[in-house]
Amino acid sequence: MARNKGSQELFDLIHSLTPEEKGYYKKFSKRHIPNGSNYLKLFDAIAAQEEFEEASLRARFKNYTVMKVYLKDFITDGLLIYFKNKHPHVNLFSQIQKVHILLIKGQHSEAVRVLKKALLHCQKLEVYPIERYLLRVLSEINHHQLTHPDAIRDFYTQYKNQLEKNLLFENDLSGWELRNFEWFAKVRGLDVFDKNKATIDVSTIQAIPALSTRSQIKKQNCLYYLQYLRMDRKQKYEAGKTQLQLSEHFKTTGDSSFNNIYIQNNYITCCLDLNMFTEAIALSDKMLNSEKQSGFYSHLAFPKSVLFKLDAYFHTAKFKEGLDLVNAVDKKMYQISTSLGDFSAWKEFSFFKHTFLFTNQKYRECWIDMQSVNLKSLQKNYVSDYADYSMLALMLQFEMGNYSTVKNMSSKTSLAFKKMNIEDNTYLSLLSFFKNLKPDTPRSQALKTYTELTAYYKKSGLSARKCFGLIDYTMWLKAIGEEKYLKDLLPSIV
Repeated sequence: MARNKGSQELFDLIHSLTPEEKGYYKKFSKRHIPNGSNYLKLFDAIAAQEEFEEASLRARFKNYTVMKVYLKDFITDGLLIYFKNKHPHVNLFSQIQKVHILLIKGQHSEAVRVLKKALLHCQKLEVYPIERYLLRVLSEINHHQLTHPDAIRDFYTQYKNQLEKNLLFENDLSGWELRNFEWFAKVRGLDVFDKNKATIDVSTIQAIPALSTRSQIKKQNCLYYLQYLRMDRKQKYEAGKTQLQLSEHFKTTGDSSFNNIYIQNNYITCCLDLNMFTEAIALSDKMLNSEKQSGFYSHLAFPKSVLFKLDAYFHTAKFKEGLDLVNAVDKKMYQISTSLGDFSAWKEFSFFKHTFLFTNQKYRECWIDMQSVNLKSLQKNYVSDYADYSMLALMLQFEMGNYSTVKNMSSKTSLAFKKMNIEDNTYLSLLSFFKNLKPDTPRSQALKTYTELTAYYKKSGLSARKCFGLIDYTMWLKAIGEEKYLKDLLPSIV
């Protein structure tokens, strides 16, 4: 039954192929697939669809249910050959397959030659478990030759040394990977230090050796997390820069398929933290363009690239450019975020989308788009997001001049806040502004609330609260009081 599933996956696979890959598959299918013409017709029919539609395919192809399953297998088989010399890991496993084919056919000398080549490949890629597997295969091949005591002793010594070196490097890499997970958890707030973060000794991590390039990259990532926790932006930038240099060098000299999306992510985040917005935008484009050959890496890079650029556009007051980008990538952003299961990226994108709609005075469009937000889910799981969306909804109705709607909504929002125990002074002050709003005195009321909140932040030592961490509520109130648009004030404070 499982083989009758996967129609959408087949559609996605076919539409992910480049023109060169499609051409190669067609040549491959004509040589290797029985009844290739029927499979090619199904392939072409699906490739011609802009959106997947199965009913016409079932009507046209008599054995569609079976054909679609085997077509997917045939495409994958063709891609294995296509990428044999284009992807280092596909090439490595192709060599391993060749070793076993040669052994099956009794060509043990040639098998050993290919195997030793694969071992060198493993060492270059720093894939230690596979190297260890190949060492065992080599041991089994050579075992029949071990008849003399000296030969047995020499082989034992060599094999022991190879395994010990391999395990040393493997355990070192595994140790750094585990430390990375631990420090990642700390960054996400899943661990609490028993001392002030600023007093953590960086040299403790620096003193631990890293034996391979992969380990060095992981070590640098730990240092990046440490500087993140210590809130040292400059040192975090230096750690991110070093890590990126290491990973890019490894992609050139070691593993060209090495995933450094998250490393680029770290570095671009540092640039944004240091207000290096032009560089952040350029690096975001570079990250996306560098991964076009790998669909998965490209899908990882796309949401991050978009979010980085939106952040830079907002903080350089390029509100039109930000909205243009939102409109250009909206559909693709949703599709990729959903396929990756990265709903945090989609949520953050939505924050930027509504922010740029609002700052560009697209109030009605923003209001309509906000209707898709599941506020009940936010009430249950994301209280602060719910509060910000509630405030933005009231701000939109105010900007559209719907004062009576504002009053009704503010009363309902007030009840919801009480039920959820939301007692943040910013939200309560804004609610008071909305509830007591009078059409003839919005300016004076806004300035009064602005003054109250500004004084509160100064007295409490708190930073001004921002809607989605972007729009400063006090600046919006000030804009109303000065009869200006919010975008006219934001460049002076972002």
